Amino acid sequence: MDMCNDPIVSVELAADNSFAISPNPAKDNIQLQATGQNQTATLQISDALGKTIKQQKIHLDGTTIFSINIHNLPPGKYYATLLTYDTKQVAGFVKAD
Repeated sequence: MDMCNDPIVSVELAADNSFAISPNPAKDNIQLQATGQNQTATLQISDALGKTIKQQKIHLDGTTIFSINIHNLPPGKYYATLLTYDTKQVAGFVKAD
């Protein structure tokens, strides 16, 4: 079995894609900010075990800010994943009591 042992020379993050969550920790709602150029993305909210809790499509055109209601989630650690045709961005947040 051949294995590739070439080292990673560099990693470049796309300047036009950013993803942030606030407040963190949060109680009822989180604000998500994402940036993209005229593209459709899928937002997934997953629990600490990786189970998808919520999923929805969003349209990104410049900087987009949207709110997600997390009031009914039990307290704990969660992950928001933003998927586009060529990127996957993940940010964690805590649902407080």
